Amino acid sequence: MESTNKTIFNDTLKVLCNLFVYRSPIKAAMERQKQQHKVGWLNSPNVYVRQDVDEIGTQHPKKITKVTQLWGDWS
Repeated sequence: MESTNKTIFNDTLKVLCNLFVYRSPIKAAMERQKQQHKVGWLNSPNVYVRQDVDEIGTQHPKKITKVTQLWGDWS
């Protein structure tokens, strides 16, 4: 019975310690900045469009896939 109480106490102590972990303000700011950067990329529109074009000048045309920009010059 005593070992069970110690186990419960240790588990509770670990949970409480994880709740009050000190985080450096610099690390927290860097983590926030990284998350905002990722959200910005995920929410940005896709500026490329995929086009399937039929080959010209043959009896059995093949599909040619071209990727083109919708707007802007990114070079």
